[in-house]
Amino acid sequence: MMSSAPRSNRVAERFLSGMSTAVAAGPRMDLSEYEKADETAQAIIDRVVFVTHHTPDTEPLGDDTRSLDEDMSHIGSGRAALINRARAWPKDRWVSWLENFSRSGSIDDLRKVVEKHPLFILIKNPKGKIERKTTGTEADFHRMQEMAASPEYSSVRGKVIEALPFQKNPALKLLERLERAQKQRYQEYDQLYKALRTPSPEMEIEASHGELLVKIQDHGICVGGMQAVPMGHSDEDVVNNLCADDLASLQAKYGVGDVWMVFHAVVHPFLRGQHLGSQMYDTLIKRIRQNGKPAYLVANRCYQYAGGDLTSPDAKRVWDSLRRRYPSAGFSLALV
Repeated sequence: MMSSAPRSNRVAERFLSGMSTAVAAGPRMDLSEYEKADETAQAIIDRVVFVTHHTPDTEPLGDDTRSLDEDMSHIGSGRAALINRARAWPKDRWVSWLENFSRSGSIDDLRKVVEKHPLFILIKNPKGKIERKTTGTEADFHRMQEMAASPEYSSVRGKVIEALPFQKNPALKLLERLERAQKQRYQEYDQLYKALRTPSPEMEIEASHGELLVKIQDHGICVGGMQAVPMGHSDEDVVNNLCADDLASLQAKYGVGDVWMVFHAVVHPFLRGQHLGSQMYDTLIKRIRQNGKPAYLVANRCYQYAGGDLTSPDAKRVWDSLRRRYPSAGFSLALV
């Protein structure tokens, strides 16, 4: 009687007779899902960049208040997340983060399938037509053969049970292909990691509502910038708080001119020490000079209403450099 047969045989018979897609030994043999794990590094990068906001990451961007998902203008993007992490993390950690966006888990699952069920078993009808495919062990294979030869299991009697050797297992061949693709992907990650950690900054400047905005673009994200605001003319009361004595001494030499103040000058922590701060000021000064001479540029520290000296040590070093190249008094420059 069927009920007297061992449970493992009953499960196997249901599979062989087409009543179930389950196998006594384990997984289904739909390799199409595993095929999706055959991905290039470019496909992973595209997926990462497409995600505008990644999982919450409270890790700061160096000593800055921005997160690793934001550029220097506080705009979150997948591209910023990709580049910031490449510049803040060691390569192994960065690659591991990227692989979270891959289907590498499918490779691990398939590897377990191949290790636990090395044989690829074919169930054929008497005419040799394949009716079922599955994976299994030697024990699974021999049990299926016994059942096909036994009159007790009419639903499978007469079936031909064959097993392909381990080397011909399609699952193994797919696993090998996926592992080659993963290895190639890791090589491409290595190249991209090095490229993203090689700065390629470009200066941009634009006018907006009377202000001048300087931005540093690098690999498609903003990695630095500054804002310059017109404060009036050097002989007007509006500038009395802007290092007034310094401006008066410069005006006595060079005449009345427009006064500009710098606000919010920032550079990505990874790019500091590469003179980008000075280059931003040079870009700004060149643009201001186009408005006519003379003109004056003052540091944010001259704005007493700001609540104290907000000039960072890095900015002060930049101003020291500027004072050596332009006529100056304190933290005021004459752009002549």
